Amino acid sequence: MAQWDAEWLVRSEGGVRTVPGFAFLCAQPSNVRIHLLAIVDAVRHTGPDQWRDTTTHDSMEENCAHLHEARDRQGQTLYRLYLRWQRDKRRVVIIDREPPPFATADDFARIALSLTP
Repeated sequence: MAQWDAEWLVRSEGGVRTVPGFAFLCAQPSNVRIHLLAIVDAVRHTGPDQWRDTTTHDSMEENCAHLHEARDRQGQTLYRLYLRWQRDKRRVVIIDREPPPFATADDFARIALSLTP
């Protein structure tokens, strides 16, 4: 079975584009970034409906049942990366809280350059 594609949500407000999921990951310790992205990658290869480890990836409940989260617990802190699996398009969207549009390479470059001292 082929792996699912991945996209990143981009948000535009006042003419400024941001990539909330990427910005969130950039603000986390490197071990958390690596682990959360590894979980997403593993679920992309397995498929969200076949993934059984609910401590690392699971759907949310009630109003957010259409969303999933990749989880990494470090001590008392639980890090969550929010996802939306679009089954009809076989892709996962790494999101904040709203549906697409998607990020472009320019969005990632702008964020990375703004993080440089």
